[in-house]
Amino acid sequence: MRLRGMSGATGEFTLAAAMQNLRRQAKFTSQEPPITG
Repeated sequence: MRLRGMSGATGEFTLAAAMQNLRRQAKFTSQEPPITG
């Protein structure tokens, strides 16, 4: 096993999770009126 491969897979998984979180947050915030402005 290579550490680089493991860290790469973990980074990819973390990135995917972060993207899902961002999408979820965007959906949640899009339902409410923007606070800024």
